[in-house]
Amino acid sequence: MSHNIEQLQRHEIPNRVRFVPGNGGLTKTVVTTNTSAAEIYLHGAHVTGFQKNAEPPLLFMSAKSSFTAEKAIRGGVPICFPWFGSRAGVPAHHAPCGIRGSPARSAQRGARPFIKAGCKPSPVAGAA
Repeated sequence: MSHNIEQLQRHEIPNRVRFVPGNGGLTKTVVTTNTSAAEIYLHGAHVTGFQKNAEPPLLFMSAKSSFTAEKAIRGGVPICFPWFGSRAGVPAHHAPCGIRGSPARSAQRGARPFIKAGCKPSPVAGAA
């Protein structure tokens, strides 16, 4: 599921935090500082890229990542609790926000941008 980019733009910080269309139609956040850049998909609050200026990327992304709302993104840094793997009746690598996550706000302290993500309850959030 793609979020409404126009609605998310109110959370942008010029030259620091942007919301853009990402792979598979999913929305990603691009965060830029004076020393590095990161990309974070709202789908599962998943960090898919981090790179210091003039250095190689520090995160691995699988070529098998499908970037669809129905599956977890492979590689990078997922927020995946309460489990990692398959469980009866619930998706593998359950993300607490899944596709329902949305940014609550972004802020800047000095040269450091911050993003605070909000979550809406997921139908499987209480699964054991």
